[in-house]
Order: sequence, then C-alpha cells, then structure tokens
Amino acid sequence: MLKERELTQRISLGIFMIINKSTHLMNKVVRLACLTTVLPLAISGTALFADQPTPCNATCISHLADEHPFLDQTYPVAWSRLTPNCIVPDTQEAIRWANNQLERIAGLKTDEMTYDNTFGAYDRALTRVNEVDNKIGLISALCNSDAVRKAVDRVTPEFAAFFSSISKNQALYRALKTAAAQLQGDNSLSQERRRMMTVALAFFRDGGAALPDNARKKLEQLDRDIAQATQQFANILLDCHAAWNFETTQADDLKGISKIGIARAAKQYEQAHPGKKGWRFTWHDLSTENVMTKADSEDFRRKIWEKTSTAYTGPFDTEPLIRKILKLRQEKARLMGYQTYPDMALKDSMAGSGKKGLEFVDGLIAGVKPKYLADMEDLRQYKAKKTGRAEVSLYPWDTAYWSARQKEELYHYSEEAIRPYLTLDSALAGLFDVADRLFNINVIEKKTQYIVPGSGTPLKDGYVEVWHPQVRFFEVWDKATSKHIGSFYLDMFMRSTKRNGGWMSIITLGQSKTAHGVPARPHLGMIGVNFPQPAPGEPALLRPGNVQTLFHEFGHILHLMFSETESGQLAGTNVPLDFVELPSQLMVNWLWESSFFKDKARHYKTGEALPESLLNVMKDVKKYHQASGFMRQLMLGKMDLTVHTNPALLDNTSLNQLNRNVLGDLLYFKEPLPSVIRSSHHLFSSAVGYSSFYFSYKWAEILEADAFSRFQKEGIFNREIAQSFRDNILSRGYSEQPAVLFRNFMGRDPNPEALMIKYGITTKQQ
Repeated sequence: MLKERELTQRISLGIFMIINKSTHLMNKVVRLACLTTVLPLAISGTALFADQPTPCNATCISHLADEHPFLDQTYPVAWSRLTPNCIVPDTQEAIRWANNQLERIAGLKTDEMTYDNTFGAYDRALTRVNEVDNKIGLISALCNSDAVRKAVDRVTPEFAAFFSSISKNQALYRALKTAAAQLQGDNSLSQERRRMMTVALAFFRDGGAALPDNARKKLEQLDRDIAQATQQFANILLDCHAAWNFETTQADDLKGISKIGIARAAKQYEQAHPGKKGWRFTWHDLSTENVMTKADSEDFRRKIWEKTSTAYTGPFDTEPLIRKILKLRQEKARLMGYQTYPDMALKDSMAGSGKKGLEFVDGLIAGVKPKYLADMEDLRQYKAKKTGRAEVSLYPWDTAYWSARQKEELYHYSEEAIRPYLTLDSALAGLFDVADRLFNINVIEKKTQYIVPGSGTPLKDGYVEVWHPQVRFFEVWDKATSKHIGSFYLDMFMRSTKRNGGWMSIITLGQSKTAHGVPARPHLGMIGVNFPQPAPGEPALLRPGNVQTLFHEFGHILHLMFSETESGQLAGTNVPLDFVELPSQLMVNWLWESSFFKDKARHYKTGEALPESLLNVMKDVKKYHQASGFMRQLMLGKMDLTVHTNPALLDNTSLNQLNRNVLGDLLYFKEPLPSVIRSSHHLFSSAVGYSSFYFSYKWAEILEADAFSRFQKEGIFNREIAQSFRDNILSRGYSEQPAVLFRNFMGRDPNPEALMIKYGITTKQQ
C-alpha cells in the first residue's frame, strides 16, 4: 500500500468498496455511491477547467449525451466537453434519469417481473449515475479550479440526498422483495445474480427501508449533514496546503538541501517579496525536496515541524469538524440499530465488528511494540553518537533526518544514486513485462491529444483525448483471447491543480459479457501519482518508492481490467476495504522478487546496468526499521476505531490530548504531538472513506503476504497460479464473500502469521 495513498471510494448496496485507490488508494479522493460525495482534492487554477464560462451544448437536444456530456458513454471520454458549468445540470439529469428507471421498477406488476427488469435495471441505473460521479471526481481531483469547486459543492448534497433516498424508497423496496421471492425458485438464475439480489436487499434494510417514516426522514438529514461536513473537511485540507509556506532569510538553514530545491525556494521568495533575498518553501516542497530528510540544521527542521504541526489549527482548524462528523456518524449508527459506528461500518467486512477490529489491531501492536521501541532507541543512540551527546533526546523533527543519515552510513545508500537508473519509461516497461509474464497480457500505449475545453478542436485520427498534455493512455489486451479488456490513463506529475498522493480510479465499468442487447465494451480506469516534474530535456527519474507506487496502483488496475461480473455494483475493485488492497499489495512483491531491477534499471545517460551492489543495498534498506512504519499505521488504526467507537472521549479533552489518552506508551516522543487524526483525509474527507477501516491496510497485508507465499513455493511466475488468482479473485469482484474467494485461491483460510514473518518480527516456523 502506498504510504499516503488517497483513494476514491464508495459504498454501494451496503458494500464498502474502492472505486479509485487508488486507495493508496489517496486516494488514493474518497467518495460514495450510495451516499455519494464528490471531493475537490486539488487547489484552484487550471488551464484545463478554468473559471471562464463554457457552453454546455444545451442547444443540441437530439440525444441525452449531446445535451449532458457527463452522461456521454463515448469510449474513451471526450474530456474537453466536461466543463464545470455542466457538472450541476448533468448531475441533476443523471439523477432524474435514474429516478425514472427506479420508478418503472417500483410500478411493475408481479407477473411482469424478471431479473432483468428489476434487479438488472436497478444495477444499470446506479452504475450509470456512478459513472457521472466518477468523472466529476476525476476532474475535481486532477483539474481543480474555483468553478469546479463551486459546482462540486452544489452537487454534493444532491448526490447524497439521491443515494440516501433510494434505500428509503418503500415502493422500490417492496418491488424488489417481491421480485426476489418470485426468482428464488428459478433454477436458471446464476450464483452472481442471486448474490446481487442478496446484497441489494441488504442495502435497503441497512439504508433504513424498514424504519418508521420519522426515522427515515431523520436518516436522510443525517446523510446530508455527514456529506456536507466531510466535504468541508476536504476543502479545509486543500486550502491549508495551498496557503502553507515557510520562509527563511538565513543561508545556514539551507545546508543539506539540494541546489535545485534552494533555487526554487529563492524564486518563490522573490515572487512573494520582490527585490528581497530569501527562501520560501511550500507544502509541495516538503515532499518533493525531502526537506525534513536533507536539512542539516536541527533548529530549521524544528521550526518547519512546528509550523506543519499547527497547520490544521487557527483558520484551518479541523477539530470542530472532526467532532461534528464523529457525532453524526454515531447518531446514524444508533438510528440504524447498531451500538457503535464501527459495528455498522464493519458488518460486511472480514473483521465483522468494531470489537474484532480493535482486537486485531491490539494483537498486532503487542507483537510489533518491542521491535518498534528498539528501532527508536537505536535511532536515538545513532544521533547521540554523531552529535557526541550521550544522553541526547530524539525529537519528532529528527526521525527522517537521522534515519537517512544512518541508512547512508549502514548501507552507503542514497536515493539520488539510484534515480539515474530508474526512468519512468523503463519502470513502465518492467511493470508491463511482469504483468505479461504472469497474466499473458499486452499493454499498448496510444497517442494522446490534449484539447482545450470548449475549443471544438477535432481529435486527430488514431489519438485519444486526455485532460492534460502530460497524461498518457494505455490499452490492455488479453493475448489468449485477442480481446481488448480495458484501458487506463496515467497522470504522473505534480501540479498545483492536482490532489496529493497516489491512487487508482474507476472511470467507467465495461461489459465483459454482452447483455441487454448492448455490445461489450472495455473497462476504463486511471492511475494518478505525483512524481516530481522531470528537468528540462531529461527523462523523468524515479525513486524506488515511486516505482513501488506504480506497481501498487497497477495491481488495482488489473483488478478492474480482469473483472468479469455482469453487475456493475459487484465489479472490479467494488469490494470491502479489507480486501481491496490484496491485488495491489500483492503486485509490489514482483518489483523486489523478480529480475525487474536487473533487466530494466539502466543509467539514462550511459546505459550502464544498475550495479549489483546498489540492488543488494536497496533490498537491505527495505528491512531498515520496518517496525516503525508498521506501528504508525497501527496507531492510526487504533485511534480511528477508538474515536468512532466512543466519540464522547472528545467531550472533555482536545484532539491532541486524546493521542496520549488512547495510545499511551506507544507514543515515543514526549512532546505534545498534533493528533494523528487531525489531518486524516482517509477518515474524514468523505461520508465514509476509511472511517473505522484504516486497519484494513494491515489486514490486506496479511492476505497479500499469505497469497504470495503460494507463488514463492510454486514459482513466482507460475502462470497456473496467476490464472487461479485471476479466476478466483481478480475476475470475481464482490460476486462472492471475500473470505470464500480467498479460500478458493489458497485452499484454506488466511494465515495471520504470514505478515509477521514478512516483516521479520517473527521467524518462520521450521
């Protein structure tokens, strides 16, 4: 899992599922389908979706898609038609159209009912609206502007009200219950269709269909309030990151930072203070230049840490919204008959309840804690040795810096020494080669063309339209069947109008099976990442972590590409959060266990192969202080489950104090740290997101470590095993319970010990 991945995600038919992940993913952008909120996860100002009004083709009424381009199902998408002023009318038209379809279902007579005109029609109506939602989310995440944000703010409550109202539609619920009773005796009904009926009816029950009228109205209001509050949280994060900067006029502060980073900081300072000399670092610079890793001045690092620690306070204070969201979620859970919100959120997960989720997290914490504390003490002693102060303390602004120095000394390792060997093109070639060796597929790049929105510029023959000149487009072909199974966009580089992180998103679901008289069409998805822009005239050079991100997100893409379900609601990555990361995390293993680096890593100037010594060092570095990152995720997972289980904890204490109250001696640092949930887009940037589900990253790692052990035993490029993984997991979506799908692949239930072995926390039993 990408460490700060933000995912696009939704709930549909009562299922927690990723639409991106992008999940990492993000995001992973976190979103919903049965309580949809569309998030503007980037900052304003873009050449693609600028603020000037653009015609919405309202004069053309011959087809719905001509009037409302977001409803156009042209493959691939004509992005230049999807302008901000179409977002509101197209959302309203999609909702109107879907309501008409649902009314038809509700009005059917019993003897008229078939699967196709009841559950099939219901699935198609939701899938169509979800596609509109997906496109809006992509624009919001990748091409944000003031106009986009205003439009998204308008449609957020409308989506929320629509999807919330579906589950409370008594006439529709009665019709589907009647149809289900009629169809149960139909022996020709497939297992997948029976599954669709089961989860659809469960969605209505969980959505309040059985509640009294006054309770249903209360639930609708809660859904709207939660959607709006989480939308506000997402906007605060965007505004905070856009406004944040740190300035210095002291040249000594800059020691250790790269010349490129210093030059950019000087230029940014000059723009803010014409005629004066100094350096200004933005939020983006913190990650792109690894300031906290490189800056030699501890005082400089401390000041930056203090400013980032308080970023989500003052005008960007997220605490009031977090309190509000927690209480609203708890109120909704109680209204739905659950004791706690995690019990409601996790009921369809492999954990099953908040109590079991916490037991899982606490069990891992107990196993990891000794090694984690030993890692931190080892780093403190290293700092003491290098500073000549035996009793020196380790501070939060020290860890990145001294970890980097210790890795350099232990392993003679520097990411800057690796980057010249890892070009983006070579990484993609290696990734696609691994996918081919496993799954017998061809990934073919197509020519792309950026068209200014509203310009009417025609698309060149043989080209695919994209939303930004740097976006690339790939087709995925199944060699065994010579079938085009799907395509995906790759949006690679940082820009101011794009949200942070890395994620995968579904744009449109294909039809792998011809149905309803409509020809099959390929799936369509996208990968969003934020790699540094290449220097002029040079290729994009990646860090090992960047390449790992590509492998991870491509695992999500394969989950979509190989999907073969008839129902859009059960397709691809539309699975519970504790299962969705299995394919993506599994894919990362081939980066390290295959011959990827030997075959593809070549110096971009000399063509020299990556030295064996550097490769060995990279593998050693992966093992460095693994327990620290492991524990950070567990701590957030524990905080997530704890505050959602008992929001009253915040009644008499601040978020920051809650850190100490909940995590206790797990907190190595004695400084009053900012709360680990204060800036968590995973938990609060959408109506559901990863709330009560953050621990699922580690649960998915158990599944991944266990699943990869089969490849390790029988051959990491064993096509028979890869085909089994495709047939039993990747192609099946949510057409069966994840526990059953995993058991079908492994022949048994998952072995939790596999994760501890992977991290070297326990040794393999002989």
